[in-house]
Amino acid sequence: MNVDFWRGKKVLLAPAQGDLAAWILLLLHELKADVTMLAEFQGDPTFFDLINGGSKGHLNSGDFLDLRFWQNGFEQGRPDIVLFVPDIENSPADLNASAFLLQQTQLQTNLLECFCKSTASALVWLSSDRVYKKIESDAALTEACPLAPEGWAASGRLLGEVLVQSYRQEFFRPDRYNKHKKAASILRTSSGFGATLKEKNLLHDCAKSLNAGTLLEIKKPNSVRPWIHFLDQALAVLLAAENLIHKGPKASLIFNIGAEEFESVEEVAREFSETWGGPLQMKSSEKKDSFSLHRKMSSARAFQELGWSVKLSLSQGLGSTANWYKKHLQGDESLAEVQSLLARFLALRV
Repeated sequence: MNVDFWRGKKVLLAPAQGDLAAWILLLLHELKADVTMLAEFQGDPTFFDLINGGSKGHLNSGDFLDLRFWQNGFEQGRPDIVLFVPDIENSPADLNASAFLLQQTQLQTNLLECFCKSTASALVWLSSDRVYKKIESDAALTEACPLAPEGWAASGRLLGEVLVQSYRQEFFRPDRYNKHKKAASILRTSSGFGATLKEKNLLHDCAKSLNAGTLLEIKKPNSVRPWIHFLDQALAVLLAAENLIHKGPKASLIFNIGAEEFESVEEVAREFSETWGGPLQMKSSEKKDSFSLHRKMSSARAFQELGWSVKLSLSQGLGSTANWYKKHLQGDESLAEVQSLLARFLALRV
């Protein structure tokens, strides 16, 4: 990653409210980028709020279904780069499938319409590992493997991919790049881990139980999941954007951003408690094998084209996360641990 490349670079980040968006913002702020953020109004505080994300750029709040909100954000920020980083796991509980997918179509089309007419030349679009079709083999999936999403959230992510590819063929075709100067990359990844205020999150719940000395009930303890820290995902997003600026349509590819370590929910809970330094009282609510919707992905293309690879091991990420939760749950909102991890991570950069 070229540090000088990002200094003063105009970036539009949306939605600017999830955990991964917060870690991307922290990296961009450290690299001295000029960031415009678009977010919707929400009630419960998030890690984004905790890091005082609004002070690290220009924050605009509004309705993502309103095209004028997007237009104003693009006009204000005049971005060189657009980063679309939705919550790849969750869909609102109060929406049915049709309402959710209709909203996703409107939101994502609004963004693409504005991108086509904006000053931006690079778009990085985050998708999910759950868009892939279930296979019986343990072989790592490549970007060319069949797709068949499971669940609303994954369907919404695949819908976004289809829209990006459609706009790419219709409005910013690679063979006309010299005219429109626009290119887009799609990144498929799993949910990340790290500091978060999100309820019903394994590490968040483990930390609360360890701090209070209470019993933790773990659902799907045998479910094997990929474990990748938010910072490694954030690095992939920035590398993809940098690559688009330098190479244009030649970099307009789909990339798997896969974890290197896979462990069960119960195994990670025990490792986290060991890192914390205290016994975790656990009760498993399900003893039978649990099917994981997450797939093992090959990141060979990302390594070859972007120079990306995982920098933080699971043990390193758990250690930093445990240290942060110890301070946070004692009422210390200092971000010293986050800044320390950022510094160590940037020292490991490509």
